[in-house]
Amino acid sequence: MKGKRTWLLVIVILVAVAGYFGYQYRQGRSAEAESKAAPVRTVTVARTTIEQRVSASGPVVALNDAQLYFGRAGRIKRLHVSEGQRIPAGTLIAELEADEEELDLLTARRQYETALLEAGPTIIKEREMALRIVEERLERTRLTAPFSGVVVELTAGVGEWITTNNYLVTLIDDSKLFIDATIDEIDIARVKPGQEAVINLVALPGKRIRGQVVEVGKLPRSQSDLVLFPVKIEILNPSDDILLGLSAEVNIITDRRTNVLVVPVEAVLDYQGKQLVSKVGPDGQTTVVEVTTGLSDGRVIEITAGLAEGDVILASNYELYRSLNGPAQHGPNMRVNIPGMRVGR
Repeated sequence: MKGKRTWLLVIVILVAVAGYFGYQYRQGRSAEAESKAAPVRTVTVARTTIEQRVSASGPVVALNDAQLYFGRAGRIKRLHVSEGQRIPAGTLIAELEADEEELDLLTARRQYETALLEAGPTIIKEREMALRIVEERLERTRLTAPFSGVVVELTAGVGEWITTNNYLVTLIDDSKLFIDATIDEIDIARVKPGQEAVINLVALPGKRIRGQVVEVGKLPRSQSDLVLFPVKIEILNPSDDILLGLSAEVNIITDRRTNVLVVPVEAVLDYQGKQLVSKVGPDGQTTVVEVTTGLSDGRVIEITAGLAEGDVILASNYELYRSLNGPAQHGPNMRVNIPGMRVGR
């Protein structure tokens, strides 16, 4: 009986060992198959233009816009403009009924002219001041355009009563259009007047709109926990389909380098304070080399030293990361030789 149990124990151990080595074999074959199915991707170092951008958003606004009010309450006597009309600065827009002010003006003017002929300097000065006051009262019954623009809204018509709390006209100067954007405090130091911008309107997808930063605000606009600074971007190629109030996404170009060497960001590994890539030689051998990097747009990064145009490198720094995690992880064609650096754990 004892011998039988011993044989059963031996059989169980043999089955377990066989299962373990079978599992290891299958894992090895699986890894080998995976390696053959997914060859290492490489890229060739090339020259191009790289840009660094800051993103912002905001609505389309006009050069000037204003809601215009009378200087006193009253009934509208005349309207000299209509909605949609483009008018120059100084245009008389509307008048209130002003019989009392007009009568006072005639009286004050007559008294002033009489004083010029008959009275002394003190009386003349008094009549002159009275005339000026009446003229200002009459002026408050007349509404004129402070700047050139388009009348986009009239809130009342002839015969209607209007108070000093109600505006009559919305006037917009659309001779120039802007994006009234906001930018996070993290990025605002990189934004300067004169920088180029690429504008995308939500309502006009695919339309190429050029812009330029014309003003960077000094006082932030706080929203919840965010500190946002106002930035005004002029639209350089306005058109009739760009309407006020449309939502815009803006990319401000804060830096640009032309004809520079670039590689994918994923190809560069920051390891022990050094920037490393895996360079592939003509024989397929991969060697780790140190590079100096420059500008990045988040997709590619500039290489200022360590590589030449036409060099072939591994496209992902994941392979390089694995190769630098100790000798046991090195691939069969990987040589790790970095002067002045100890590689491994």
